[in-house]
Amino acid sequence: MTHNINTQNGFTFFEVLVTLLIVGIVSGFGAPALATMLNNGQDAAGSHELQHSLDIARNEAVYQGIPVTVCALGDASENACANDKDASWNRGWIIFHDRAGKTGQVDEGDQILTVIPAGEIAKDIIGDKAHVTFEPNGRIQHRSVTFKLDTTDCSAEHSKTLWVPRSGAARLEDVNCNA
Repeated sequence: MTHNINTQNGFTFFEVLVTLLIVGIVSGFGAPALATMLNNGQDAAGSHELQHSLDIARNEAVYQGIPVTVCALGDASENACANDKDASWNRGWIIFHDRAGKTGQVDEGDQILTVIPAGEIAKDIIGDKAHVTFEPNGRIQHRSVTFKLDTTDCSAEHSKTLWVPRSGAARLEDVNCNA
């Protein structure tokens, strides 16, 4: 007695075609969500980098007992702060001991602690001041400073605002774009 056993190895063309069609449909729904998630992650990293820089400057001012400034990079050189009228925080910023000369400008006798280049920060940072100077008591010289972060992309109908009150403790907040 002979038994015919029909064994099938592999997949049929139809099975492969249906599988690829399902994978394509699922990928089509997932790709935009993945792109949004990656973009939001980059923006969050940039806003946290600025907040971290402000926290470092405040702590350094209190610890050293001298003024410490965070200023927007100027376009002339990596060691120059921007002027108030043409400040763009998108270029990056400098953290330095502000001991001598004009407050908010890197002068002879000031010590640069670090330079944060543009490649490591959020896409859009709009500050209402070109620099933030922390006094030895941890307070800032201005009444307050506000940074609007990533204001061009309000796809989630909100953006981030980094607010530094007179006390010097920076706070990151969600803000409704439509308000």
